[in-house]
Amino acid sequence: MFKQFYQQLFSQQQQLTSGLFVVSTPIGNLADITFRALYVLENCHTIVCEDTSKTLTLLNFFGIKNKKTITYNDHSNEKTRQNIVDLLQNQQIVALVSDAGTPLISDPGYKLIRFLQQLNYPIYTIPGCCSAVAAISISGITCDQFLFAGFLPEKTQAKTTFLQEFPSNFSLIFFETAKRLLDSLNIMLETLGNRRIAVAKELTKIHEQIITGTISEVLTYLHENPSKIKGEIVLLLEKSSQNQYCENDILQDISLYLPSAKSSKDLATQLAVKFHTNKKTIYQLILQHQHQNQTHNEQEKK
Repeated sequence: MFKQFYQQLFSQQQQLTSGLFVVSTPIGNLADITFRALYVLENCHTIVCEDTSKTLTLLNFFGIKNKKTITYNDHSNEKTRQNIVDLLQNQQIVALVSDAGTPLISDPGYKLIRFLQQLNYPIYTIPGCCSAVAAISISGITCDQFLFAGFLPEKTQAKTTFLQEFPSNFSLIFFETAKRLLDSLNIMLETLGNRRIAVAKELTKIHEQIITGTISEVLTYLHENPSKIKGEIVLLLEKSSQNQYCENDILQDISLYLPSAKSSKDLATQLAVKFHTNKKTIYQLILQHQHQNQTHNEQEKK
């Protein structure tokens, strides 16, 4: 019934011609595929995919049989791209899919798109699911300005440096694995302060859940509910409020606590949590305070 419906609907609206169709697929729930995506997958000649077994599972579910597939991933080279060009030269309709969601969102493929653009081959988008956008819609996180940054680095120092590079007036969206979730949240707390965060897991699947609160609140919840640390995860970190702290208040605390602090870095960490701001910002104010004190002492000696 559905196949008959979308075949009839789109045969009247769009006659498929040779080109590359970038097709979004479900991120979990197979019912989220669009009629237009099914129409293209049903009528294309070749499907370019990351993992043929995962794509065949999708095709078989919808009764799409006997499709030629080509593997394209991070390890694909110019020879593979040229093979795809040969298909287009033969007037084939080629579909590009990822394992799940919208192709090229933290997935391979941009080199292929750029290669075909340079050769002036037509490229069409078949929009659909994207886990980052889906997570925003149920997060409750301010999203008038946001940056998507893909997967966080694995190592602690690289992750810290990575987080410090982002402007504080944008909400941030990341992908993360369950194994590294707690470590990443602790680094965010130390580096960026106790901002509001949403942990979206297993989106569109049976165990879908969104966990929200300040970073410290979410960490407490996860420590008390370790069974929740599993599945595919999207992290949404809210931007800093312009009114979250007053620089004079921070400087007063620096003057008060610096003499007894273990180190400048320790104090920066503590005050970043208290004032919900970037540890790097606090540390720069500490250095500024120390420089002013040193200059003042030198002038007094003279």
